[in-house]
Amino acid sequence: MEDFERAIKLKPDVAILYFEKGRILRTLGRTKAALTAFDVAIRLDHQSALFHTRRGDVLRNLQSHGEAEAAYEQALQIDPDFEDAKVGRRLLKKPKP
Repeated sequence: MEDFERAIKLKPDVAILYFEKGRILRTLGRTKAALTAFDVAIRLDHQSALFHTRRGDVLRNLQSHGEAEAAYEQALQIDPDFEDAKVGRRLLKKPKP
């Protein structure tokens, strides 16, 4: 994580650095911190379907289903064939056991 922090300090306008930081934070179970990193990535590159989808995944995990749905829809507006966003949206609609 320190490497990402150093890289971000050197190049604070590179969206992929924040995205990768968010991906790692999510893997570590730090979902709110991951969401913040994904939000910054999207602010820097709002045309990435992948960034919006991963934001939706985190929001779904946080039970923020309305916001997750909006993130998946944004991803699909950018790339209507983006399968990860379609899957995420389907998981939102899946009935809970």
